[in-house]
Amino acid sequence: MTVPLPEDAELSRDQMEAAIALALEEAEERRVSGRALTPFILARVSVLTGGVNLRANLALLENNARVGAQIAVALSGG
Repeated sequence: MTVPLPEDAELSRDQMEAAIALALEEAEERRVSGRALTPFILARVSVLTGGVNLRANLALLENNARVGAQIAVALSGG
C-alpha cells in the first residue's frame, strides 16, 4: 500500500523533471559530487520550483503520518 500525495499539493511531473535535470547539470558544471551531491540537488530543486517541491514533500509527510495514525487506531481496536 502506498499513501498518495494530496492532490492540492501536487507538482507537475514536467516541472519536477526539468528542475532535477537542471540541478544535475549545475552539479556537474560545479563538480559537485559525493556527499555534497544530494544536499546540492535538493536545495537547487527547491529554488528552481519556487519551494513547491518542499511543500509537496511536507504534505506527503503529513499525509503519511495521518494514514499511519489511522492504521494504528484500527489495529488497536479503537
